Amino acid sequence: MKYKNKFDYIQSLNENDIYKISNGYLNVCFITSCRGISLAIFLEKICKEIPYLRNWQIGISVIATHIVQMKFSHSTQNMKLVIENADILICECIKNYNYINTLRQCENNIFNNFNIKTSTKIIMIPNLSVVYYINDIKVIYKDIFNSLTESDIIELKQKNLNNLIYWCKYYEFNLVANYIETNINIKRLFHTHNHPMTELLIILFKELCEKAFNVYINNNIINHLKIIKILDFYDNHKTLLIDVDYKLGLSRDVI
Repeated sequence: MKYKNKFDYIQSLNENDIYKISNGYLNVCFITSCRGISLAIFLEKICKEIPYLRNWQIGISVIATHIVQMKFSHSTQNMKLVIENADILICECIKNYNYINTLRQCENNIFNNFNIKTSTKIIMIPNLSVVYYINDIKVIYKDIFNSLTESDIIELKQKNLNNLIYWCKYYEFNLVANYIETNINIKRLFHTHNHPMTELLIILFKELCEKAFNVYINNNIINHLKIIKILDFYDNHKTLLIDVDYKLGLSRDVI
């Protein structure tokens, strides 16, 4: 429960225009959604567990875009401080907001709106979100769902999955892409369409640590991370799987 409480605490900080969650010499800033808040909590934990990272004296900041876009119509001085002082920026792909978009292809983005240091290491991470389970499809595609045949649904599921795999590979998170492709029908990888299970988040985090810090996360550390249930903390909030999910390819062992 304490990790879910930490997640809620970070969100409440953002609502009050506060983004730094720990101080340090090397400044790491996440510009992200709820998924990235979980990754920041992972990072804070392993900085205490791994002596090599503890010696780096990493300071962590989190800008949760879904909160700041709603609360602040313009960037604030506190946002500028954490972004412009960042040594490493870890960004989800954000393109539908304004001043906080992370994609350079957007006319309005963080690269135009903040004075990011030329030395800052920028790591783009894929958004682990996919509309794959039937009850999620019913909600997201409610206007057309009743007209879809089973073959249409299979095609739609595969199209959505292919899109997720594409972006994982595009940002060179090949371990994540391969893990999803291999396990999507034999394990529960998503709590809801935009909330990955802890196990999948750990795969992303493992690959992120190799890119950002050249640190390999071993099985012992992974076992420590597995106890950090955040996005999948409330079991009764997950997308309910129904018989059609299994009929269209999901293993009966997946619940």
